[in-house]
Amino acid sequence: MTPPSNETILTAGVWFVGIYFTGQILHCIWRLLAYRSLRSAPLLTWESRRHPLHLIFVGIGTLGLGLAWLGIAQEQPLEHVWAQMATAGYFLIAAPLLERARPGFYERGIWSSRGFLAWDRIGRLAFREDDGVALVLAPRGRGLPHNLELPPDDYGAVRRILRDRIRKDEMQMEPGILGVGDAPDA
Repeated sequence: MTPPSNETILTAGVWFVGIYFTGQILHCIWRLLAYRSLRSAPLLTWESRRHPLHLIFVGIGTLGLGLAWLGIAQEQPLEHVWAQMATAGYFLIAAPLLERARPGFYERGIWSSRGFLAWDRIGRLAFREDDGVALVLAPRGRGLPHNLELPPDDYGAVRRILRDRIRKDEMQMEPGILGVGDAPDA
């Protein structure tokens, strides 16, 4: 069996990059549509912080756009141009648009770094205080935790909102692991 040629490996890699970044763009669009449906009923929100690697992302997007333009000028195969355009579209358009979503508390749930989490889907929560204050939300059942960095000035308001939602039974916390964190028997 002969090993694949370099061109075959390059073409497979280009297809992978194109499919990956097209999927990321579609995922960003889906999250933006979800955000649009909740932004009309905010309870407590704040400006999102710019991603620490923002300038690197802009550089990658600009490089992708330049390579796509160069690919068009050199009449390279469509998949090469498409992969570079998808990369540029993600880093220059989709990701910065998603960064504009205001994290915080909304009538229907919480918008965090991972997206939207409805009140009734929150299974556990904890505050983490290291460099700043963050609320860590574990979804009910399976799923990765959501991390919501809080402005220090809003810490009290966040605790009040969470307490009120728990009292209204909009959030039903799962029992603590091995009984740790459960309410004591009365």
